[in-house]
Amino acid sequence: MNYSDDELQDRVEKGVVDPTADARAYQKIFDALKKEPYHLPDHFADKVVDRALAQRGLSKDYFWFGMGLFSFVVATIIAIRLTDFNFSFGALKFISGYSGLFTFALAFILLIQYIDRQFIKGKMSA
Repeated sequence: MNYSDDELQDRVEKGVVDPTADARAYQKIFDALKKEPYHLPDHFADKVVDRALAQRGLSKDYFWFGMGLFSFVVATIIAIRLTDFNFSFGALKFISGYSGLFTFALAFILLIQYIDRQFIKGKMSA
């Protein structure tokens, strides 16, 4: 039989057990709500910080990142040696006429970074 949510809640509160999935779900919810809330032990945050500071060695992530970077460099060197690779800026020659634009872009980015550090981040930490 299909009951509304309020009817299911009333039946579960009265202890009437229905074999439907909705009634069982309500029963599990009410059982969970009857339990006392779990409280973290005192000084839990201090223990977490102490444990984090104790593990200051190289993590696996840094190791695998280093291995990947090393493998990439070795593969690049091997590829350069096995092929007749000649590095040239031929594909980038069209940029040579825009040195003023690149200088302005670099100066503008540095100005934005300076403003961010002096005014925006300074106000956030205060």
